[in-house]
Formats: sequence, C-alpha cells, structure tokens
Amino acid sequence: MENRSVRLYIHSDAALCTQETDFADFSAYNPLTREGLKKHFHIVDKLEYADYYFLGQIRDYNVNYDETKLLDWAKNWPEKSIIDIEGDWCVRKIPQPFTKCIISISGPDRSWLPSWDRVFVRPPMSRNLKYLCEKWDQIIPFEDIINCLYFEGQVVTKNRAILLEVLYDFPRRKRLVAGGNPWSIISDRFWILPKREWNGMLEPDKESAESYRDKLRNVRFSLCPKGVGGSSVRFYESCYYGAVPVIFGTDVLLGESWYDTSFVIREPYYNDKEEIKETLHRVLEMSDEEAKDRSEKARQYFTNVVVPFYSNSTRMFKEWLINLDSPAEKN
Repeated sequence: MENRSVRLYIHSDAALCTQETDFADFSAYNPLTREGLKKHFHIVDKLEYADYYFLGQIRDYNVNYDETKLLDWAKNWPEKSIIDIEGDWCVRKIPQPFTKCIISISGPDRSWLPSWDRVFVRPPMSRNLKYLCEKWDQIIPFEDIINCLYFEGQVVTKNRAILLEVLYDFPRRKRLVAGGNPWSIISDRFWILPKREWNGMLEPDKESAESYRDKLRNVRFSLCPKGVGGSSVRFYESCYYGAVPVIFGTDVLLGESWYDTSFVIREPYYNDKEEIKETLHRVLEMSDEEAKDRSEKARQYFTNVVVPFYSNSTRMFKEWLINLDSPAEKN
C-alpha cells in the first residue's frame, strides 16, 4: 500500500505546521509536514493532476492570516481537501467548512466535530512521550506493580477539580504533605499529586519527569482526566507501562477507528460526581485477571499503534487515507 502513488496539490496559502516552525524537534508528531509529504506523496503543481489538495494547518490561536481563500476551497472541494488542525480550541470553534474536509488533528474532544469518519487523530505533544517512543524504559511485571490509582498533574480545569473532590471523599485515605502540597493524597489505593506546572514540555532527564515515569511503571491504574484541551497525553504514556488508563473525558484516540481500544476505561460524564464515584468503585473492585488483560492490551496498543505512528506518521496517515471510502480514492 505504501508504494501506491497518491498525487497531492499544496495550496499556495497553506500555512506551515507548528511542528515545522515553533517545535521543530516534534516533527514526528505531525504527518503533514512538508518533509513528510514530499517523501510519501507525489506533489503536483496543477489541480487537475491531484487526488487531494492540502490546505495547510489552522490553529486556535492563529487568526491573523486570511483564511478566506482556504474556507472557499474547503466549501467547494471538501471531499478532496486535507487540513491539519492544531491547538486546544478554547477560544474559538473550528470553522464549519473545515469540519467537512479530511482532517488531521491533535488530541481532540469528540464534541469538536460533527463526524469522525474522515478524521486522523494524533497524540498531543509531549517530550516524555517522544522519549518513550524513541528509547527503552524499564517495565515492571504485572504481578509486582501496586494495585492503586495514580494521577499527577495540573488542576486547571473544572473537571479535574471535581475529580479531586470525589477522591478526597473516598475512605481509607490519609493526607501527606509532599513537596509542600497539602492537597496530595497518598494511601493504599490512591497516589494523587496535584501540581502547578505542566510537564508536557519537560526534558525527559529532569528529576520530576523521571519521578513521574517511575510512578507510572509501578501502578496498576492511571487516571487520565482531560486537560485544557480535548484530551490528556497521559493516556499514551500510561499505555507504554501497561498502567490501565481511566479516561475522564470524551477524547478521540489515535487509531481508535481501526484498532481495538476496549482496554480503556472511560467515564464520559466527567463533571458528574456520582458517575465518577461509580467508575472509581468499578476500577477498585476489578479482578486481577481483568486488570492484567487490560494492562497487556494497553502495552500492545502502544507497540502496534503509537510506536509505528512516531516511527513514520506520514506513512501511517497515507495508508489511512488510501483506505478512506471517498470519491478521491477511486480516481
């Protein structure tokens, strides 16, 4: 399939991806960089020769350039137009004409788009995740890990604050002032460590990043509440270690449309305390056999989906694109 030629026309107003400009060391995170496209697609200079049209990247915070030409293009040829979408989309909504195009998007929430049939999802940026895909880190056998739930991160959103309120009400907890933080919970079933800073851009060799990875490799369950954006990169990092991810949110995952992600525990009603309590009780009461099965499948997902993505994201995108049931595929 990789050898199949796909002809691509790049729009003259197509903006570069942020992974080519502001975060060049994250180029592997985006399948639609110019370098990747030129390597895996046949770039043409005339519309009539193209199977698809690339409109570049739009961002939630980049509204200074004129999107009019791109919007008109998306309205006229949505089935053949490819757009890359970056950002948390807290300030504005994705312009409606773009939602009908073929989309590559980072860490989205399911509510952002009306349909996900023509959407290729990629993980949020994280130096720690990049490290796990490129290096080797110790894995603890399932029998030796601790049967508890772990969360370490910022509490900057309402849903994370609600999750912490529920956790504080659980029995068998004892508070421990760790690192000057009175809100930490350390008990036989919970390791909860709220933080002020975001760890996504921390260098992997920093002490705090190493401490975070050490905890992930030693716990059975990892709480993954959505952050400011649509998802949490913690999900992908947890899968590497086989820490069963418990997602509080409605995010869409890399490979979800073609790979079995039933190992994931989801709580879509992430602002409802009673629903959260039920989910936490279900996790705490899970049998060893079920937890081990989910843990192994999480590791397999990382090996079979996440690693190939970072190895060559453009190749994965191209294979996904060829498989789309679209008129362009039949040309």
